[in-house]
Amino acid sequence: MLAAILAAPGQPIGTLPLTSTADQALLAAWAGQAQVPCTGWTFESFGERTALTSPQARLSYAELDRRCGQLATLLRARGAGPERVVAIRLADGLDTAVAILAAWRAEAAFVYLDPALPPSARRRSWPKPRRWPCSTMRPGGARPWRMRR
Repeated sequence: MLAAILAAPGQPIGTLPLTSTADQALLAAWAGQAQVPCTGWTFESFGERTALTSPQARLSYAELDRRCGQLATLLRARGAGPERVVAIRLADGLDTAVAILAAWRAEAAFVYLDPALPPSARRRSWPKPRRWPCSTMRPGGARPWRMRR
């Protein structure tokens, strides 16, 4: 990928190949396939197959896509986007995975703040210079997340 970045520095990173052509051929040979599988998959193409599981719940790809889309829309409405940061302070679980994917879908960066840490330790984990997040997601009782500006 570094070679692709150097070859086309102005190209969006999401359009660059992750591996070289030679590596793709090697991976296809290891997998016993004649050619590399299509790279343009979407959540919809997996439908009701299980995407994420936890001891308490299961999310299909369709449900994961729906929840990520809803949260990404909310994040954008609260200012998330390129060069903005979303702080995620949720316990490990399905909601955390959804929040991370939604931040990416909103084209924002995210920082994970461990909810078990005291506030002083969380402040130290925030990168300097302090660019405060556009939103902070934290446990919200009946709602999976509560957002603060």
